[in-house]
Amino acid sequence: MAGGALYFTLYYGNDILKYDLGSSVLSVIKSRPLHRGKMTPVTVEDGGLGVAGVVGDSLHLWSWRPGPGSVAGWVQQRVIELDTLIPIVIGGPSSELRVVGFAEGAHTIFMSSDAGGVFAFELKTGRVRKIMLVADWNRQ
Repeated sequence: MAGGALYFTLYYGNDILKYDLGSSVLSVIKSRPLHRGKMTPVTVEDGGLGVAGVVGDSLHLWSWRPGPGSVAGWVQQRVIELDTLIPIVIGGPSSELRVVGFAEGAHTIFMSSDAGGVFAFELKTGRVRKIMLVADWNRQ
C-alpha cells in the first residue's frame, strides 16, 4: 500500500496494477524503470509508490512521480552495491539475487538466492541480515 492505493505486479513484474482505495478505480502502470529483472512494488520515504529490483550486484530503488496531465515517470532514488554487503559470490552459479518481498512498516526489502538463502536489507540503516538458509534440493 502506498499513497492510498494498493499495488500488485502483473505479467512477471512488467506491469503494476493500482487499486485506488478512495475511488475504487483500477488502473495499470505499464512502464517500469528497468527492462531487465523482476521489480517488486515498495513504499518510498514520502509514502508513494516505488519499485525495487536487483541488476547484477546492485539493488535499484525507483519512485513513481505523477506529473501534470498525463505526464508521469520513474525517478531513480538509490543504487546500493550488494557485493560487499551480502556474503555470497554474486554472479556465481545459482547466486543470482532477486527481490522477493517488502515489509512496509519495517522499511525492509527481502532478497533471495538459490545458493545463499534469504536476506533482509533494512533501507534506513543499510543493515543486511541472513534470515533463512535455502536447502540444496538437488542433494535429496
